[in-house]
Amino acid sequence: MKLIQSEYDKLEDKEAKQPFYYDKRDSFNKRDVSSVEHAGLFIFLNRAGFNGLYRVNKNNGFNVPIGSYKKPNFVFEDVILKASRLLSGVDICNISFEGALKLANEDNPEGLPTFFYFDPPYKPLNDSSSFTSYAKDSFNDDDQVKLKLVCDLLDEQGHQWLLSNSDTTNFDVTNTFFDDLYEGYKIERVKASRNINSKGTKRGQINELLIRNY
Repeated sequence: MKLIQSEYDKLEDKEAKQPFYYDKRDSFNKRDVSSVEHAGLFIFLNRAGFNGLYRVNKNNGFNVPIGSYKKPNFVFEDVILKASRLLSGVDICNISFEGALKLANEDNPEGLPTFFYFDPPYKPLNDSSSFTSYAKDSFNDDDQVKLKLVCDLLDEQGHQWLLSNSDTTNFDVTNTFFDDLYEGYKIERVKASRNINSKGTKRGQINELLIRNY
């Protein structure tokens, strides 16, 4: 990362930085480097890309354009080392939310209650914000309903869960999609900052939902 930082800082402006950024993006998408190098490329793209967004196309290729930061910082050893210590002994699983049921039951021989936090792709608030494809597979209303059914099963089995999502009543008070879907559970509206928008004037605080069964 220090080498990438040094090379990137030598480039004077965005025009000069673009070839470097897109070359690193291509290298990241080829996935033909070591896991350590790939992790370094991920950090670079996250910090140098537009608004820290992570998004891939249908071919699972990272496709976020370069950001407009003059001198983003890619080196933060203390944070990485602290995260490494905190994650020591932790299993990170790449599974569907339905797979959470298996973790809560089959892989839990003592039958202990488990806490789940779900952070699915947020339901779009309008047509212009319709962006649910951060990955190669989209996440639509049917998937939101499937996730709710998983929450129901977890609730029946005595597990606790917390879910966050967009508040569809922000711009249309009659759009009570989540209020209706999660009727009977606790729904709280909280203020959250939206930092990803092509127009800076449209970034700011907006209501989001915290839904829980406890």
